[in-house]
Parts: sequence; structure tokens; C-alpha cells
Amino acid sequence: MVSFEAIRKDRWWRKAASLYDEWEHYRYLDSGVFTLMRQAGITRISAKTQPKAQRESTLKKRMPFKILQQERRRVIIPKEMVHERFIAYRDYLREHIDEWDFVLNFDIDQMDIEMPDGRIVSGLKVSERMTQQLYDIAGSKLIVVWHPARMSWDYFTDMVSKYDYIAVGSDAKLRSRGLKYACDYAHQNGTLMHGLAVGTKVLHRIPFDTADCSTWISGVVYGIYAGINYGLRYKSNTWDERHAWLEAFAREQGLDPAALKTTDTTGPNAVIKFELAVALFQRRQEQLIPIAKPRTPVRLPIETPSALA
Repeated sequence: MVSFEAIRKDRWWRKAASLYDEWEHYRYLDSGVFTLMRQAGITRISAKTQPKAQRESTLKKRMPFKILQQERRRVIIPKEMVHERFIAYRDYLREHIDEWDFVLNFDIDQMDIEMPDGRIVSGLKVSERMTQQLYDIAGSKLIVVWHPARMSWDYFTDMVSKYDYIAVGSDAKLRSRGLKYACDYAHQNGTLMHGLAVGTKVLHRIPFDTADCSTWISGVVYGIYAGINYGLRYKSNTWDERHAWLEAFAREQGLDPAALKTTDTTGPNAVIKFELAVALFQRRQEQLIPIAKPRTPVRLPIETPSALA
């Protein structure tokens, strides 16, 4: 999953694309709306999936206002801010849609838009019009995001009837039985479900077909692999049996574990770190026990309902 915000700001993707070609994977492009939401002051609701101490610290530092359950703070942003980013995203997809397997819609439904004349327009209505434009470009490659905090259950069932692939926003309650039921309902109607910002633990409870998160790259960013700290920025980092296991695992993959002790985030050592992160994530996936069987096993390549018809 790559954010369009990163592509929009520089041309690093052109340099990195050949490296990604070496790994078997799907390329997902996020619209960058999540970045826009953070800049506008919108944060995810508390899903209570973090450790208690970390969650309390986050609430104090980043959420000085109270957010009710299943409800977000209403935020109004000017039309110019949204329009400029959407046009850039739409025009990029027109030219580069063949480079991506799946792309997300411009899901600004959790914001309200202030028009030049001062009128306030529902972000949900604006998002619907934008989604239609993107669907005309991407077709079945388009993943439409469902935000339970703003969209009703009836709205979700209508989405299932229209689209082959639906993503669940980060405002969803990951411990909710309703989310599992939503996935089951989508599967019964031939629709794939994707979990945004979802780690492997959630997959034991919620039968997402696919999911994405940034946890797997924490080794490159923070020097932490599978909970084992190799980060040189930390003072207490003693070598123990966990480090021995990780070094042995790296050698099994044909990788030099000495790269883990470097601070490199680019170059050959960073490539080794990425390859190890991928191997660890794949190992974790192999250990997962599916809790529900979708209409067809999810295997590479993923077949969309339209392809199965």
C-alpha cells in the first residue's frame, strides 16, 4: 500500500518500483485522504486494541477532545483544499492506472465541505460523485471505503450491491461482532473485504480477505523485528536468545544478519531489512488459522467477482 501523498510530493516511486518488482505482491494505491484527515484534525475513534498505557498516553497527547463511541468530531474544510488533491489523484490514475492492481476511492465522507459562497456541503455526497468519476477510470480495480462512524448499515449493504471490493476504514471497532458480520454478509454477496491499518492479530477474529498495515516495516524504521529490538538508538539493547533466533532466521533466508545492526534506511542494508521484514510477515501469515471460509479461497492471484462470472 502506497499513499498518493508520497507520490504526489516527489518521484521516489519511479526509483523504487524496480525493487518492488522483485517481490510477489499486489500494488495498492491509497488516495492520501488519511493524511488530509490528520491535517484537518480528525483522528480515529478509540478501538481499544492498543495496550492500556499506550492508549492513555495517546489520548492525552493527541486527543484533547472527547470523542463519543462510533462518532467523529465534525470538521469543515474548504473546497479548494479537497478539489486540488482530488484532481491530482484523478489525473494520476488516468495516466498510471495500469501500474496498480487496486486503488482506493477519495473517501472524504467524514468531512464537510465549505463552498466558496459559504454553504456547507456533506462530504459524503461529494465523495459519492468523486467515487463515480474514479470508477469510470479504474473499474473493478477501485476499492471503496466504508466508514462505520459516518455510514449506516443500510449504506454498507448498498455498497456491497454496487462494488466488488470494499475496504473498512480505521474508525471501525475491530473487536465488534458487527464487523465480522459485515464481512460475512459481503462474502455471501460475492464482495471482497479489505481491512485498513489492520495487523495479523485481527485476522484471527475478522475474516478480511486482505489487509494492510505499516507494522511490518517497523524493522527498517525503528530497528524492531518481530518484537526483537535491534534499534541502535536505544541504550539498553542486550543480545539474548531472541536475537540468536532472528539471526538464524535471517541466515535461513540467505540474508546477512549484520545488516540489522546498522541504521541504514536506504541502500543494500535497507534492502536486506525489507527482505527480512517480508519473510517474517509471510511466516506470520502461514501461522494464521482462518476463522471463516469466504466464497472462494483467497490465493494469488485474487479473483474479483466480475472475473469469476
